[in-house]
Amino acid sequence: MSAMKYMAALFCCIWFMASSWAAEPRPVTIATLDFPPYVSNRLPNKGWAWEVARTVLRQQGYEPNLLIMPWIRALKFAEEGEVDALFMANKTPEREKWAVFSDPIGEEVSVAFKLRDRQFGIRDLSDLATHTVVALRGSNAFDVLRRGGVEAVPVSEMLNGFQMVLQGRADMFVTDRFAGRAFLRQHFTDDLVNRINIEQHLVDVNRLHLAISKKVPDHMDILTAFNNGLAQARQNGLYDRIQKSHGF
Repeated sequence: MSAMKYMAALFCCIWFMASSWAAEPRPVTIATLDFPPYVSNRLPNKGWAWEVARTVLRQQGYEPNLLIMPWIRALKFAEEGEVDALFMANKTPEREKWAVFSDPIGEEVSVAFKLRDRQFGIRDLSDLATHTVVALRGSNAFDVLRRGGVEAVPVSEMLNGFQMVLQGRADMFVTDRFAGRAFLRQHFTDDLVNRINIEQHLVDVNRLHLAISKKVPDHMDILTAFNNGLAQARQNGLYDRIQKSHGF
């Protein structure tokens, strides 16, 4: 082989390898809690919100990896940069110190779940102050309750909150309306589910985001890509089609 042909072959080989490396998607590790119907290992495609986020990120050249764990641990990992992002996060001033927030992917409506035979109503937060109320540790609902003068008891997982209500150790568990309903159906028998009533009063309404840790060097690139992809998904109907495929 002549020197010219050898150099040409070498150049092609290098170009091919570089092209292959460039095509490799950037892995993104994302932590959140078990939060059906938005995200859960027990749901098809791990829930409608995760299917939207995963699809959007893949279309933008990323490969998302989902880690489901107790919320307080997911929050800690994201704050410390142990994972790239926190999913299903409410935007708060405290969290904005260590994360950048995507455009909203959904909405969280927090309500109180209580036993049907408990005869008391809720008109505003002050009505909760005389009762034993539990909420997820580190959640926005927990902070809203505390700011409203309610001494909420923190729990690490939704299962703990519902068990405390069913066992009579708490008067109510405050969490997202849709997530609470879905979690009850997944983890408890019909008899136990029917003992629970959902109060109509809204404790809090907030938006859900992808919170990307500022400790990740390319956090702004991920944020821009995700927002662009999410906007496209809403415009081209993909967002609605995914929701519809999950029964929404």
